[in-house]
Amino acid sequence: MSNSSLFYRCLCFSALAHAGFLLSVPYKILSYQPAKPPLEVAYVQSLGEDKDEGDTVPQPQGAKTEPLTPSPLPFQERKDFLGDFLKTEIFKPKKTETLAKIDAPETSKKRAVQTPNVPGETYQTPEYKNYYQIVREKIRRQAYRNYKRLQQGDIFLTFILSASGELMESRVIREKSSTDAYLQSIALESVRLSAPFPQFPPKLKSKDRLSFNVIISFELK
Repeated sequence: MSNSSLFYRCLCFSALAHAGFLLSVPYKILSYQPAKPPLEVAYVQSLGEDKDEGDTVPQPQGAKTEPLTPSPLPFQERKDFLGDFLKTEIFKPKKTETLAKIDAPETSKKRAVQTPNVPGETYQTPEYKNYYQIVREKIRRQAYRNYKRLQQGDIFLTFILSASGELMESRVIREKSSTDAYLQSIALESVRLSAPFPQFPPKLKSKDRLSFNVIISFELK
């Protein structure tokens, strides 16, 4: 009787043990996950292509990188380097070129042009006198614009105008004028550039031409 009871107890225990084992198997199967191998990254550089400027080569994870900082120069070498740098062309004073001026000692002088009265000149009528003064003033202004150099002297000219104010003839009276060729040329040019002059006034229209004399005085003050 006791042996039968022990057999049944062992059988029940074995049945319970197998049942528990069988119930735990599906849970282990469902929750099972295979272990993943460690991920390794390989860096491959393509052949035949240059690396773009600014690209950096990736370092493997965990590798130590040292900063690329230049080692400081000794004090004496730094001093010599700074001195050489300051002697470069950048810090050299630029040479200023000076152009020699013509007639430099007389640059402070001012040029002036006058048309004084011709000695012994007589005016036929007041209308002639007024017209002559207009003509003379126009020539003086033109001569002042042409007077660029520092020569000085008087030029005596005679010229003929038509009733419409056109210049018909002009020449330098050399025996009464300065021998300076520059002053003679600009005096004649001033008369030519001043033409045409105003027409003769009504009281002078009876004449088809009139002759005039003028002195152009180039002065330095």
